[in-house]
Amino acid sequence: MKRILLLLLMLPGTVLARPDSTQFWYEDNNMRRAGGYPPDFQEMFFHPERWDELRGLIDVYYLRATTLKRVLDDYGEAFIREHFAPVLREAGIPVAIDNTTDDLPEHVALLQDCGLTVSHIALQSVLSKGGDGDPPGEYSPDMDRRVERAARQAAALKKTFPGVRVGLIDALPTKGAEYRRPYRALLERTRKAGYPLDFIHLDTPYDYPALGYNLTWQDVAEAGRFIREDLGLAYGFIATSHIGGLESDRAFYERTLAVLGEYPFEQAPPDHLILMSWYTHPGLALPEDAPQGFYPMTKTALHFARRLRGIETPPPSGVLPNVVIILSDDQAWTDYSFMGHPVIRTPHIDRLASESAVFTRGYVPASLCRPSLASIVTGLYPHQHGITGNDPPPGVHRQEMLRFIARAPSLPRTLQGSGYRSFQAGKWWEGHYAAGGFTHGMTINGEGGRHGDRGLAIGREGLRPVFDFLDEHGDGPFLLWYAPMMPHTPHNPPERLLAKYTSPGRPEALARYYAMCEWFDETVGELLGGLDARGLTENTL
Repeated sequence: MKRILLLLLMLPGTVLARPDSTQFWYEDNNMRRAGGYPPDFQEMFFHPERWDELRGLIDVYYLRATTLKRVLDDYGEAFIREHFAPVLREAGIPVAIDNTTDDLPEHVALLQDCGLTVSHIALQSVLSKGGDGDPPGEYSPDMDRRVERAARQAAALKKTFPGVRVGLIDALPTKGAEYRRPYRALLERTRKAGYPLDFIHLDTPYDYPALGYNLTWQDVAEAGRFIREDLGLAYGFIATSHIGGLESDRAFYERTLAVLGEYPFEQAPPDHLILMSWYTHPGLALPEDAPQGFYPMTKTALHFARRLRGIETPPPSGVLPNVVIILSDDQAWTDYSFMGHPVIRTPHIDRLASESAVFTRGYVPASLCRPSLASIVTGLYPHQHGITGNDPPPGVHRQEMLRFIARAPSLPRTLQGSGYRSFQAGKWWEGHYAAGGFTHGMTINGEGGRHGDRGLAIGREGLRPVFDFLDEHGDGPFLLWYAPMMPHTPHNPPERLLAKYTSPGRPEALARYYAMCEWFDETVGELLGGLDARGLTENTL
């Protein structure tokens, strides 16, 4: 086993193959403007070689109707005929239209005249917008009016564009609103009109299910199954990130690719998986082969599509090391036998130290548990990640503090982009483990908001959850966060260890603390033994 204090690195991508039946759709960023497009949009079609591999992986190019209108206004019809259309046509990529405009019939006719296939048209948010006042879980009269209006629009589009599939981009499930009755009513009314709806695309940014805002991944799966199985429609999922899109190109890259690691493909495989942004990031579209540290939209899309399709070859065994982070809690730096403590015995940690680089000069700007843990998982100082104390100021709800970790980069989230699975066990203040980018974990909602609810059982009650994770995911690269609340209070060591450290003249409280330190060491030994037994030691940092 290679041993160091903490490893922070970005590793090359690995494959996360998904169902072959899932189409990959791509839409350019509108830069948070109606009709917007990236500043190098023209460059994409003047120099298509700069996104040549991506074009070979795109099944459908999603084009906003308002963007098409703006491009025609800005560059004229000649740009569409001489550059835009040939690039897509030569790659065999059909076009889907996102939303509608008054000029849509003539614009679709133009694309068709240029030899492009217009395969789909989507009505955008016609049910979910304007419904914030709907009673939760109810099918309101206002919703019924929106359903009726959407049914008329869908029927009119299908009548105007024979052979084009017409559907919906919608966020009702994302808002935690009732969606089954509206979706079923819309389908029934379009069928009655003779022009049945064809598809529904869920507008659900990654951050909502990942952080448990209004819905979970299980809720996403239920909505997808309802669309595919109950309604018999094609089902699409939009892969994007609200937090990443507002923060940085890199954050958008990391959080969007995390969809592939967290989306419940086995429960609800989407017919269409759509990568798009309507935020300020990514700021550029090109190039797809941007160097390390730069994340334009086509690079994000290329890496996403590769992993979706299983194109990249997994690296040889051993290239991607497993990573185990072991954290003691409320233990002075002197209180290990390898650091010279005259009484406390820590043989397993001593062995780690003897085989490791040992750093003995560590300092923290915020000497509290929560900001220190946040710095370890993000690699940032407290003033950078925003978590500067254990508890919120008076009058501020603890939930308000959880937004900081969701916006910060994190080691689990970064490694997830390279195919890692990660497991959180023990101390974790930041609500659900997924908020920090872990794919698996024990802390669900931080009951009471402090320390880490059921995750705190690890160590004191054995390591079964950790070993279950290793048994399921030990064949691929993994990150393990082992942070038992030890030797932190309560100081309730086994009697055999308490007896070992009890001696005349030594306060019982001190004996209990000493015993807790050795108990923590014993759990470290159990963890190392579990890695050894599974043949994971040599490829683990």
